[in-house]
Amino acid sequence: MPEVAFRNRVAGVNDPDLELPLRVTGQSRISALYQPLRQVAFRFDGRRAPAAKHVSLVSSFNRWDPAAHGLKLSAHGVWSISVMLPAGEYPYLFIVDEVPWNDPEDDGRIPCEWGGDYSVRVVPPVTRPAGSRGEEGMEHTTCDKRAA
Repeated sequence: MPEVAFRNRVAGVNDPDLELPLRVTGQSRISALYQPLRQVAFRFDGRRAPAAKHVSLVSSFNRWDPAAHGLKLSAHGVWSISVMLPAGEYPYLFIVDEVPWNDPEDDGRIPCEWGGDYSVRVVPPVTRPAGSRGEEGMEHTTCDKRAA
């Protein structure tokens, strides 16, 4: 049977490490376990660093890449971004002009490898009404056909 490489888009990042080989059945159905995604907001109060020129979000879900999720500054002085994430616990930091900051509004802290702490965001599972098929809350996915 042919296989399809399925890339799950987590937080808007196509990550080759997230590829899952799937088998296509005779009826051309693709089956895979997936977790519905939830929109998660991250906010950094600009009063904490009033001269900041750039704020980004780094986490395990974006490979700690400060270029992946830049926050936008609102007219009210709050830096923010929303990302789509499956349920789980995510260590993260804000990078403010190249300096790491914890989030005072986090859901907890865990120690990091080189001293200090990561902030943690807990994303609860998406609950669906009985009988729903679960498409709500899902981010689009991409498929690449490849030879088996």
